[in-house]
Amino acid sequence: MKALILIIFGGMFLFVVTWIYQESKKTYRRNLNKYEIAYYVISESIDKYDVSDDNYKKIMFMILDLSRMKHKNREKTSVLTLKFQRKFMLYHFD
Repeated sequence: MKALILIIFGGMFLFVVTWIYQESKKTYRRNLNKYEIAYYVISESIDKYDVSDDNYKKIMFMILDLSRMKHKNREKTSVLTLKFQRKFMLYHFD
């Protein structure tokens, strides 16, 4: 009887652990996709927007939001920031 109870609780434990692992992977992928989408939008915005004060502020806040995301690629974010600073150099020191 004790062996049957241990087998049942062991199976339940394994089920819960695998379920938690699968949910964490889904959350990680979801957050990574959000980062990639935001990165693409900012990259396209830098290429297409004209150089003006309003566009500078808008893209700067988008980059700040990108750098505050939970799952991020710091290298890609720094490259994007440099690309932004090269294009908007006039408004960088305001």
